Amino acid sequence: MTIKQLQKICHKIAKEKGFWDDVYYPCYYCNGKGFIIEGIISNKSFNKLFKSKLGLWDNKKLKIKEVKTTCKVCGGAKEIKYNTNIPEKLMLIVSELGEALEALRKGDLLSKNNKYYNRAKSKVKWRPSTFEDELADTIIRICDLAEYMGIDLEWHLKKKIAYNKKRPYKHNKKF
Repeated sequence: MTIKQLQKICHKIAKEKGFWDDVYYPCYYCNGKGFIIEGIISNKSFNKLFKSKLGLWDNKKLKIKEVKTTCKVCGGAKEIKYNTNIPEKLMLIVSELGEALEALRKGDLLSKNNKYYNRAKSKVKWRPSTFEDELADTIIRICDLAEYMGIDLEWHLKKKIAYNKKRPYKHNKKF
C-alpha cells in the first residue's frame, strides 16, 4: 500500500466516523434567536420631542417601537456553521503523541519484552492504547489531515528524506 492510498483510506474512515462533520454553534450576534430587536423612535414622538417649548428630553414623550429584524449574520438560521479548524486538527495529532507518552510512562508497550521487536515473528496480540497503537493513531490523523488538505505526503516524505541525508550531524544542534 502506498502512502497516498493510506491517506485516502484514513480520510474516508475519519469522514465516515464523523470527524469532518459540520459543527454548528448558536449565532453570536442574535444569541441563537434568529432575529434582533431594534429600537426605533417613531416620527411622531421624535417631532414632539424636539418641538417642545423647553427643548428638553422628555421620557414621557419618547416612544420606542420594537421591531424584529432577521439577523444579518446567520440569516435567521439561529446557527453559524463552524468552519474546519486546521489548528484543532493539528492539536488532535499532538494529543495522540501525548497518549503515546502516557502509554510509554505506564510501560504499556507490545514490544517491552523484546529487545528487537519484530511483529512478524512475535506472538504478542494487538491491543489498543499501547505505545505502538498511539503512534499508529498519530500517523492516521496526519494522513487524514494531509488528504483533506490535498497534500501529497508521499512526495513530501521522499523530498524531506533526500534533504535530511545531506544535512549535517544532528543538523548542527546539540540534540
